[in-house]
Amino acid sequence: MMRSVKNILCFRADNFGDLLMSSPAIRAIKQTFDCKITVLTSSLGSKVVPLISEIDDCILFNLPWVKINETGNQQAVFNLIQTISSRNFDSCIIFNTFSQNPLPAALIAWLSKIPIRIGYCRENPYDLINKWLPDKEPYDEILHQVERDLKLAESMGTVVTDRAIQITIPEKSMMQVSKLLSSMPLYNNDYLIVHIGVSEEKRKYPLNKWVKTCQQLIDHYDYPLVFTGDRKDSAEIKLVTDELKGKVYDFSGQLSLPETAALIQRSKLLIAVNTGVIHLAAAVQTPVIVLYAQTNPQHKPWMTKFKALEYTVKEDFVSKNEIIRWIRKKLYKEQKKYPSADEICEAFVELSEEPVKTLD
Repeated sequence: MMRSVKNILCFRADNFGDLLMSSPAIRAIKQTFDCKITVLTSSLGSKVVPLISEIDDCILFNLPWVKINETGNQQAVFNLIQTISSRNFDSCIIFNTFSQNPLPAALIAWLSKIPIRIGYCRENPYDLINKWLPDKEPYDEILHQVERDLKLAESMGTVVTDRAIQITIPEKSMMQVSKLLSSMPLYNNDYLIVHIGVSEEKRKYPLNKWVKTCQQLIDHYDYPLVFTGDRKDSAEIKLVTDELKGKVYDFSGQLSLPETAALIQRSKLLIAVNTGVIHLAAAVQTPVIVLYAQTNPQHKPWMTKFKALEYTVKEDFVSKNEIIRWIRKKLYKEQKKYPSADEICEAFVELSEEPVKTLD
């Protein structure tokens, strides 16, 4: 039955890092069924669509149960159902994290008359998800998000031959970054990227600690620091860079996502919190130091060299989601302080294989 599907809708309705982690499963589905792939994703997720060659089309919609600033109203959801119905999809697959409920997406698919609806669910969804996989996470197992999505794809008969995150960076973006680097001048594999921006406040690493860490990296190692981020991050980045002495470049708000990917690909290493850019780095095989707020254990960099330095989320920012709270009680009992500048520098030495240096 699944062999005949040729027009598949994939739900991946949150941020671009989440869509990147679903991309190995999407690629496997495309290769197995030789089908058209349309992704329903958010305004944030859509930024990475041009880098995933297996995606043929995109429906952009900010669903009301996903944490996006601006979401569609009731009429917009009804219009979305009409749009999906008009596309004549023969099946859909709902990708989600173990802490997200798949049933709202399943209801939209059911109302859109998509005949085959595939997804995880804890309770029996009956006709809403008519090809369902009982969700054992996180109580019996915890898989990396990439593995979770591949497992769901395999349940529909998908053959998986490659589990890596892969992207295709447009030549125009590569040339634009080459031009930017040569004007600095900066050279391939000869600069570090620092990304301080977060998608959620609870993941923030304090600015004063960023200053101390960055200055210590500058003092100990002869690498320029390049700061990336959205325009909304620029003010905080300036607060950090104004305190630093050394070769520092602020590219925040200047680069598209494909250009950011090209910049990461040419860097020696990325230092960031657990946000979407760490998955861009995994896609281009750039080593990552990730300052990892203990929120989702399944979202660490995939199939690239990395060092995760974990720290406890402050009590004021702990999620109300009972599954996330269960994770906190079971996995994150021990309180962990923010990583120190020394720990981050040690991770840099480990990943870059740089000789340890001392100050005069």
